[in-house]
Amino acid sequence: MGAFEESAATTVGSRLVTMLQQSIMPVERPFAELGHQLGVSEMTVLQEVYKLEAQGAIRRFGAVFEGRRLGYASTLCAVAVPEGELEQAAAIVVPLTGVTHCYSRSNKLNLWFTLSAEADRLGESFARLSELFSPYRLYSMPALRTFKIAAVFGGARGNRRVIPTAAVAAGTFSERERAVVRCLQGELPLVAEPFHSVAKEVGIEVGELLRVCQEWLACGVIRRMGLILHHRQAGMSANAMCAWLVEAAQVSRAGEIAAASPLVSHCYERAAFDIFPYNLYAMIHAPTREAVEAALRGITEEAGLTPGVALWTGREFKKTSPAYFITE
Repeated sequence: MGAFEESAATTVGSRLVTMLQQSIMPVERPFAELGHQLGVSEMTVLQEVYKLEAQGAIRRFGAVFEGRRLGYASTLCAVAVPEGELEQAAAIVVPLTGVTHCYSRSNKLNLWFTLSAEADRLGESFARLSELFSPYRLYSMPALRTFKIAAVFGGARGNRRVIPTAAVAAGTFSERERAVVRCLQGELPLVAEPFHSVAKEVGIEVGELLRVCQEWLACGVIRRMGLILHHRQAGMSANAMCAWLVEAAQVSRAGEIAAASPLVSHCYERAAFDIFPYNLYAMIHAPTREAVEAALRGITEEAGLTPGVALWTGREFKKTSPAYFITE
């Protein structure tokens, strides 16, 4: 049993652990509010938080933003490089603010990373990276449709989040609002009144900050607020990016089936390439490799798909949350 699983087995239960990841509300005392919903004290909730922190299970505490609502776009990138050049290739992208995840995976395309930038600059950013990776071809695989984004681990998994295919129009954010984003995408303090430090840093009243956060949650600028956990410390030590080639008419149904799996954290439709002829992607996390393989088979059988592939995660070169309104 991993540290996270041990923590989830406390008397507070796995429901609290799940809610800590996805149900923190922008109020003055969010842990007290969460405790009220569960019928326990604020101190009980904070004690659970501190246990997770001591076990190294918490990556950060803050907001998870919907980048498109902030005027950003992103794409999944992949390149095939000789194994002996893998570290050198990763070193090109790891320092970049716009790169949030970078892994080696078990495929001819062996280096994968996500790239985000302001929507009107993403093409330019990709073009610059393509030149740096030359003579190896860098592939861009933007999401055509998002079926699920729900990286919530342990206990009951959160409901899947289906996002419309059409791009969301970006709003106009003042410099003060941008400062709020920069603070909330970082690490909030694990204290009873975590939003007070943000309000002080930005230079606004706490009530005004909370009002803005509540509006952003309601309109989808913020996807969720809560703890973001290390999945390996969360007991999910095996994970793979799984992919299938699905006929166009079947993608919606197959995507919904994959997204319904509690072991799937992300699910997208992407364009297929000759070198990687798959168009439905799902990240599967589980305690064991056998459980990942079982989930892959289950989705394949239920959706009536041709057997897919599992790209096992090798080395993690970088894993951070997206950073918005930051100068590179």
